[in-house]
Order: sequence, then structure tokens, then C-alpha cells
Amino acid sequence: MRSSIIKVLVYGIALTLPALASGTIHNNQHMIESLTSRDKLDNTDVDAVLKTVLDNIPDDIIVYPTEGYYYFWFYHQGNLIRGNLRFSHRLVDKGQVSFAYYYDSELRGGEDFKTYHKMYSSADGLILMPLGSRKYQMSFQGSKKIITLNVPVSDYKPIADEAFLGNMQDESGVIFALVFNHQLRQFYYLLDEAQSYERYYELSPHISVGTRTGFVYFQDNTRSQPRKVLVGVASRNSALNNFYDGPFDQLPDHNLGNTLFKDYVSLVYPSLKGEIDSHGHFLDKDNSRVVINNYTYYRDLKDFRYLEQCHERSIECVQNFISLSKR
Repeated sequence: MRSSIIKVLVYGIALTLPALASGTIHNNQHMIESLTSRDKLDNTDVDAVLKTVLDNIPDDIIVYPTEGYYYFWFYHQGNLIRGNLRFSHRLVDKGQVSFAYYYDSELRGGEDFKTYHKMYSSADGLILMPLGSRKYQMSFQGSKKIITLNVPVSDYKPIADEAFLGNMQDESGVIFALVFNHQLRQFYYLLDEAQSYERYYELSPHISVGTRTGFVYFQDNTRSQPRKVLVGVASRNSALNNFYDGPFDQLPDHNLGNTLFKDYVSLVYPSLKGEIDSHGHFLDKDNSRVVINNYTYYRDLKDFRYLEQCHERSIECVQNFISLSKR
């Protein structure tokens, strides 16, 4: 679709504004009218639900979260269905795609309802054909989609005592650099401030909060390049398992296999030595993975007032705060 330009006259001054693309404005009318739009769909028929999803998403889709989840939601018989198609590195290498969905219960994260799940492959009529680096064509029952798996970039510059493990983007849209600090033997998520998709407000001179996500950051000025370190995620969002529950489940899978990630995990959690693969998956458990969540879950932002004392000290002070907060 061609982009267009809108000119607006404000107090005698002509302003040229880009026109919004169709569909970018959400409205209550559309939500209410959508409540009954899928009433005839049998939500227990997994193939039928998959076909409905594929028929109503773009022909070219970008999977932004770096563990390969493509999230969707729609209304069915007045209720909200949430789900995802998953294109993880382990699945696409085998020509497989995971599909799952459930009824969402307000404030309960869908826990009251059954989750429908099916692993699709050529045996089920789903064909996943590689087109190039992290790009695929997927075909199912007449629907064809081009799938592009995201490889984000960040403004992180490597420093001597840290190992860079990859750029990542979680379902909130926030881009981080995942690093391992050799001195403290801990992982950290560093915000890419050059591609920030939200505004921030200050709790104190060195602590800021994302207005959309509720993510809390500490401004680390002890390095030659100041950076924001993720130190907090709202516990409410974690309990709901929503888009703002933290980046622990969207690791940079496109790069982890090229690093010593497995060895670093063993340094943080010695009991896991020999128990995980190069991407942190448990060898004896299907679909289970080590959780990298070196930040605290908070109920009250006042908890972070103690963190301000770290502004003239090392990252070790920040780590002490995180460790004590998690006890």
C-alpha cells in the first residue's frame, strides 16, 4: 500500500504528517463486533482453528520474539482465545511447527481452561520449506505464508569482563543484549536504548521505569558506555504470563549455539552441569529449559529506593540487591 501524506494547518502553520496505515487505530466498536465473529468455529477442532488463524494473518509474517513464538488472539463466542505458532530453531530444523491456544480468563492467565496443542509436520499436511537464512514458506490446507524469523541488533559494545551472548527481543517488543559477567558469574539483560519503544519515568536519578512494560532499569555509569540494566519486572505480569512478564523466555536462540552459554549456566547453577544442551534445554525433559531471570519480581516500586545507593559503586552492588530481593 502506498504511503500518503496529510497536511494539517495549526495556528496558521502547515504541518506535514505521515498518514497512519490502515488498521493501526484500535476501537471499541471493532472489539464488540468481533465478539461473535467466530461463533461457528469449533474451538476443539485444532486443524480448523489453525486454518482460521492462517487465513486471517498476513501472507508475510515476521516472528519478532527470538525464541520463535508468533502470538495471536481473537474472540470466539464472546470469549478471548490466545495462542501461538512456534518456530523454534529445534522445530524448524525438523520441518515442524508447534500450535497451541486456550481461552483466556481475565486476571487468571487462562489457567481455568484446557490448552489445545498439536505438533505439525508434513505428516499432518503442513509443509515448511526453507527459503534462505531464517526464512521459510509454510503451507497448510491451501494457505501459504512466508515466515521470517527475527534477528535483532542492539547498541551493545563488548567490554573486557563480559561475554556477549546475543541480541534478543521479547514479546513486549523490547530489545536487549544478553551478557554474562565473568567476575560475578551472572547473566544480565541490557536495554538497547537506541531502539526503545516506550517512554520512561524516573523513580530516582539512576532508576527508571518503562511506562508501558513496567520494566525497571538501573543506570550503570561505572562503564565507559553507560547502560540500563534490567533489574525488575512486575510480579503481577509474571503471574499472568503476559507480554510483560520479562525476557526470560525469549533468549537469543539464533546465536546461543555459537557461545559458551551452556558452560556459563553451569557456573551460575553448578548442579546443572551435564544436564543441558548448548541452548539450555534439559537433556532428559522434553520442552523444558533453564530460566535466565537475573532480576527481581516486584509488587511495589518503593522497593527500588534502596538500589539508588549503587550509583557510585560497581555492578556487584546491583547484583547484591537482586539476590537479596529474590530471597
